[in-house]
Amino acid sequence: MIRAIIAGVLVLVAIAGLFGWLAARRRVRTATNEYEIRDAQGVATIAGWASAVALVAGVIVLATGLFTVVQANHAGVEVFFGKPTRAFQEGFHLKNPLASVSQIPGLQQESTYSNTVGEGERGGPDAVEAITADNAVVDVEASVLWALDLTGDSAIAAYRQYRTLDRIRLDLLRPVSRDVIRDCIAAVAFEEARTSQREAIGDCARVGITTRVDEFGVGVAIRAVQIRSMSARSAELQSGIDRKLVAEQAAREAEFRKDQAEIDAETAQIAAEGVANAEIERAKGIAEANRLVDQSLTPSLLRYRQYEFLTSTGNTVWVLEGDNEPQLVIPMEASSAEDAGN
Repeated sequence: MIRAIIAGVLVLVAIAGLFGWLAARRRVRTATNEYEIRDAQGVATIAGWASAVALVAGVIVLATGLFTVVQANHAGVEVFFGKPTRAFQEGFHLKNPLASVSQIPGLQQESTYSNTVGEGERGGPDAVEAITADNAVVDVEASVLWALDLTGDSAIAAYRQYRTLDRIRLDLLRPVSRDVIRDCIAAVAFEEARTSQREAIGDCARVGITTRVDEFGVGVAIRAVQIRSMSARSAELQSGIDRKLVAEQAAREAEFRKDQAEIDAETAQIAAEGVANAEIERAKGIAEANRLVDQSLTPSLLRYRQYEFLTSTGNTVWVLEGDNEPQLVIPMEASSAEDAGN
């Protein structure tokens, strides 16, 4: 709009300069002396140049108003005299030179409700106060991750109703989110809400906020609702919860030690059984080897081994053939001489 005003002013200046030039030229034709002619010619020159420069500048300003560039992850809304007319996606677009373009970011936003100083939308105590199914008053710290839908109709509706992203955050998303979180907390008992049902409460809030926001015709995509923490308003209730947590932790540690002891005992038993089985198998192997040796030691083999041993010591061995089995005979002279030598 400012560009259109500037262009209009420049066009008016150009028209005024044109009339001034025409008037100066007429004065040149009607002048009666040299001084009036020179004066009228100077005025005509100045008016002509001023008209030409203003006209060129006005054309340039209007030309630059014919296009716009929308940033990445933004939507551009064309506004003509206060009325949104079209929506542009990211990139280069031609537009009405007399209209302005307001850009709305579609990047992911975070709305945090927290009691921590410096966090959240207010920077101070801002947790959601809720009542659980068992009537416990609690402070819930939560974060809502969301982004605007950048399609044409949604972008125009968002601009028409709220104009800026901050107004969407504060006037639409904040009251709806806090109300839905309270409803989801109210359906669950306190102990379950702060432990096993925390993720389910986040899913409940995400679906509920999406449904409620859609009723306003503004495209807001709720990507996640994170339940960060939950604390009881009652000091006695919180103290009892803390004691219960300590007891549960001690019970879990005792159970862990018991399981570890059972595992160690089973491991030791398995190791002992392995050693015993190995000894049994070793004994079986020795027994089998002895059995095989006993089966192979026949009388003939024993006499042959005896013969080999005696001959290896230098003794003379005679083999006498008998009716039943051959007999080994060692001469006494050889044996006695050997003994005397030793």
